[in-house]
Amino acid sequence: MFEAKALNKFKPTPIVKLPPKSSQETSQDSVYWKGLQFPISVQESGPVKCLDICPTSPHYIAVTGSARVQVYNPESNSVYKTFTKFKEGSFGARFRSDGQLLAAGTEDGPVKMFDLATKTQLRAFKGHGQSVQRVDFLSDLKHVVSFSDDQTVRIWDIATEEEVTKFEGHKFLDNQQYTKNGILRYERIFGETYIRTGGKQTTEKFCRELKLTPDMRILDVGCGIGGSAFHMAREYGALVNGFDLSQNMIDIAQDYRKRMEPGVKHRVQFHVEDATTMEYPESFYDVIYSRDTILHIEDKSALFKKFYRSLKPGGVLFITDYCRGDQEHSQRFKEYVKQRGYNLLTVREYGQVIEGAGFGKVNAVDNTPYFCEILRRELSEFEPKKTEMIRDYTEHDYDDICRGWKEKLDYVRAGCASSISPDIVISGSYDHTVKLWDKRRSSDQFCSMTFDHGSPVESVLLMPNDALLISAGGHEIKIWDILAGSKRPLKVLTPHNKTITCLGFSNSKTRLVSGSLDAQVRFHDLTDFKMVHALKFPSPILTMGVAPDDSFVAAGMTDGLVQFLHRKVESEANELEQRKLLTKKSAQYYLRFTEFTPKPGDIVVEPSQREHECKHDYFLRKFEHAKALDCVLKPFVLTKKPQYAYSVLEELKRRQRLKAALGGRNEKSLTPVLRYLTRYINDYRFSALLCEVSSLLLDLYMDELGKSPNIDRLFVELRKRVDREVINIQQLLGLHGALDMVMKASLASEKPVLRMEESAFRHAHLTQSKEGQQQSATPQTLSNYPNLTWNKVLLQ
Repeated sequence: MFEAKALNKFKPTPIVKLPPKSSQETSQDSVYWKGLQFPISVQESGPVKCLDICPTSPHYIAVTGSARVQVYNPESNSVYKTFTKFKEGSFGARFRSDGQLLAAGTEDGPVKMFDLATKTQLRAFKGHGQSVQRVDFLSDLKHVVSFSDDQTVRIWDIATEEEVTKFEGHKFLDNQQYTKNGILRYERIFGETYIRTGGKQTTEKFCRELKLTPDMRILDVGCGIGGSAFHMAREYGALVNGFDLSQNMIDIAQDYRKRMEPGVKHRVQFHVEDATTMEYPESFYDVIYSRDTILHIEDKSALFKKFYRSLKPGGVLFITDYCRGDQEHSQRFKEYVKQRGYNLLTVREYGQVIEGAGFGKVNAVDNTPYFCEILRRELSEFEPKKTEMIRDYTEHDYDDICRGWKEKLDYVRAGCASSISPDIVISGSYDHTVKLWDKRRSSDQFCSMTFDHGSPVESVLLMPNDALLISAGGHEIKIWDILAGSKRPLKVLTPHNKTITCLGFSNSKTRLVSGSLDAQVRFHDLTDFKMVHALKFPSPILTMGVAPDDSFVAAGMTDGLVQFLHRKVESEANELEQRKLLTKKSAQYYLRFTEFTPKPGDIVVEPSQREHECKHDYFLRKFEHAKALDCVLKPFVLTKKPQYAYSVLEELKRRQRLKAALGGRNEKSLTPVLRYLTRYINDYRFSALLCEVSSLLLDLYMDELGKSPNIDRLFVELRKRVDREVINIQQLLGLHGALDMVMKASLASEKPVLRMEESAFRHAHLTQSKEGQQQSATPQTLSNYPNLTWNKVLLQ
């Protein structure tokens, strides 16, 4: 019996099934956070610096930007209250946990507290010298903590409006600008032992003007690493007492002092002191000498009065310092001076302040041209040392020095209060440190714990049980174990490729949320610290928050845009699904409400399914191979289903009609073929066949090159793609070889396994040692082991 098959049916072209793209299994968090509606956007007048969500329903949103704080109602996405009682700028508005009060920092220093219901200003806590970037309420609801650019953290009593505690532990000098590495870098341009403009040249000039004599007592205020003090002691025999606020400066100066000759070593002393608080002896010094130091001090008059009392009758005060001009200054210059924390006077005002302290014969001179000349000379002498500097440090260090002193950014920009204890406060600073403060400690100058984050700290958080501390700065999020007190982070996360600006919690504080300048908000599981979901926003994110009930996500961006993403209501989702079902078209609409139940014995005939024939199969059946290829080279097909063109090319190759389908084309019909090759020749799924097609095209159209600019451009682009792929493969092969060497080296470092005869020799040697018969390894000793050779003997 034979089975007959229909021969009049055309076999369709088999379409290649591409391997699926690598995709992670959809997590429950992704499903949970994908249930958010289309974002609602609000435009603020400036960058949104802080965003806080009220812990109590209806979870108002406080948006801080420019010189106002706007409170939005999430139910209507409209402004509920606006607070505008700020002279310049507002920062870090925050709700109290009961939702009744709102506190915000200001650019001019005071911390203001408002009644949310009436917008009445209830308190203004005054004491900070610079802007307050962050505020928070303590868990007892009776105190406010503020974090300021003046390097302090202060706790205020709400009832009395008075300062309770002040913490001063963030030191920029030693942690950021005047690190030992930074000091040694600057020494390269100023000269050995010098850290001030002009180095030895200006020191010699000023000492000649002072007419120093042996055994003069000199106080060097802001002595740096000791250059001026060593010069005065060596050249003039003076007795110099130098002090500086930076511990690193003094450490380096002491190291240099140990190497000095006895005549200098015993004439110079160095100490760490604060010029504004130290005690000065009366009528003790002949000269008080200071270089570029007093510009940081606000109350210069009080300091100069201390200098006056400490000088002997006829003593000399010599100061070089930065001043400002008499003309109207630009806004950029004002912001720069304020950011640096400088207190600049004009040269005339400087002289008047010194005269007001009691000094006579004050000579205030503007030496700007001289110092500009010195700076140009130093830079011109330093630039040729680039190779030497990069060898000892890095090119980044060289560029920093050429651009000038790094900005002094000792700003406390991050902080939070414990939700359990009313005495625990966390602060994060641009000095790269995170500090834990305890209000109960007797000394307010020392923190309980310090953690080095390694980069400027932008945000800090405490876990609900206060056992873990989370800090964010740079590209990293670090988790610290407070209970263990370890200085090393428990976990380091790098979820973003730009600076991380804010942190928060979601899912009942079981997920950590981070926002970054890469315009991404990422969710992390706190059990294993793995990322579980991400949200994309249109601009870099400065601040964000998630509602306590996860009903919405809010984010503030650098361009002033604020977006609210609300969760879809379950009833709305169900209604939408029902609407889709009702509007869905049915092919068998006339049988929608009829049912046919076959009876026993009925023969059910299935309806015939008419197979759809693809257009390229139609042309292949007609032997029109070029048209079949053109069908699958259309832009839409190439983008969505590139495997169709690949499958047709495979079929043409099998039929040996590939040359016929590619030949005889004009510029218009050849362009899609070249575009397909250029786009997918680097794709490992198609590259083998497409390389063969490319070679065939070159053979067919070699003589046509140079006649069409468009075709020539596509061939050049194809060559570039191939060259780039060859380079990538060569680099990967080199990497593969390097990894092989590393793996071989790691295996070679393992302890070798002894051979059978080597083990026997070792056993015999140990047995003889125990019996007290120590024998050396001689040929007679080894005669019992004829199979052993000298290169196989292992002595232990």
